[in-house]
Amino acid sequence: MAAETTLRDSLNTQNPNRAASAAQDLELGELMTLLINGLTATETGVAVTTHVATLATTPTQLFQVNATTATVTGVKKLLKGRTDPDGTIQPVPATGEATWNGGTKVRFATADVATVASFTYASAATSTPSYLRRAIGENP
Repeated sequence: MAAETTLRDSLNTQNPNRAASAAQDLELGELMTLLINGLTATETGVAVTTHVATLATTPTQLFQVNATTATVTGVKKLLKGRTDPDGTIQPVPATGEATWNGGTKVRFATADVATVASFTYASAATSTPSYLRRAIGENP
């Protein structure tokens, strides 16, 4: 009988023949949702002016966007976009969406009438814990 390979072992070794199966068995999407929802918002109370919020720090990755309107607060679907030369953030988000330009700007759908938002993100200062600063194979 072959030795059993655990989900942990499969993910840690990144065996290309088992990584997809391990992610599926682990329900990686559910795990990521749980982890992101458990994070404390990095910035709260950010004013939304003309449907755009400006973050204090440039995220390396933006994970969660919550926006408040006159009547409701909720999570927005996050799109990655860009800023055109004229300053417009593209793509234009639809209702329930927000577009991050990869920098400090997040655009909300006009129809959402967002007034204030909170954001959960990683930045250069917080994105690499000590353990992950090692080179691959260094001091294994």
